[in-house]
Amino acid sequence: MIPQHLSLTNEHFTPAHVVEAARRTLGAIDLDPASCGAANARVKATQWFSVNDDGLSKSWSGRVFLNPPGGRTPPMWKRRFDTASNATAWWRKLWEERHWVTAFVFIGFTLELLRSSQGNSDWPSAMTYPFCVPRERLCFGGDQPTHANVIIYSGPDFEAFKREFSPIGEVKP
Repeated sequence: MIPQHLSLTNEHFTPAHVVEAARRTLGAIDLDPASCGAANARVKATQWFSVNDDGLSKSWSGRVFLNPPGGRTPPMWKRRFDTASNATAWWRKLWEERHWVTAFVFIGFTLELLRSSQGNSDWPSAMTYPFCVPRERLCFGGDQPTHANVIIYSGPDFEAFKREFSPIGEVKP
């Protein structure tokens, strides 16, 4: 294990300024498929799925905000999404729901997601979407460490994404 990736929990609440930028970009958040009551107090999604709901097994729609849990993919989902990376499994689920998801903001570990989302023709690379690489590591609270992140966007208003996320980091189309 790499010490900087060790964590006592998968609960890592997205910093408020990132959630607020996502909400302004999307207009509102209809679904947070990997959440909990405490996190949703900040995200304010109309609907959210907890670990007990298993968001990977549910249908998604509307404007989605997703900060997936870290760690390894459970065996059932590892086979289904062909990855050991939990973040990549959630990325691939998001792609599968693309016909019902009208826009999204996805928070991922920079190198992990950009690396692991490549090379499979069934799902697109995260780098095919507009993204922001924050200038500074985002602080998710709880037990540290912080991680380098990437914030990925898909939706009808790239200019809104650029306007809201440029203060956080460099935005690429």
